[in-house]
Amino acid sequence: SNCKSKLAMITSNGNMCIYNWEFKLIHHRKAHETLGLPHLQWCPWDNQVIATCDNKSLKIWEVQEEDIMFIKEVEHHFPILNIKWIPSKKAIITADGNNKLVLWE
Repeated sequence: SNCKSKLAMITSNGNMCIYNWEFKLIHHRKAHETLGLPHLQWCPWDNQVIATCDNKSLKIWEVQEEDIMFIKEVEHHFPILNIKWIPSKKAIITADGNNKLVLWE
C-alpha cells in the first residue's frame, strides 16, 4: 500500500493475498475466476482501495481490517493488459488487447 503497511499480490489463478508489514498473510480471497495475466494496483489516494483486472474484468476492492470487500466490477470488451490509477483525475485507466486506453471515472 502507499502507506507501506500492507503488501498485496495476485496469483496467476486469481487469488488476491494481503500481507502486513511483517509479511504475515492477513487476507486471502479469490478475486478472479478466469486464468490469465491478472494485475493489481493500490489506489494512490486511498490506502484501503485496490484495483484488480484479469481477462475482461476490472474490479475495485476495499481492504478492511477483517476482510476484503468487493466494491465494483466493470466488464471490458477486450482482454485488459494493464491498469493504472490517475490521481489527477481520481480515476483508473486500462489498456486492452485492442490497443485502446479506457478511462474509468
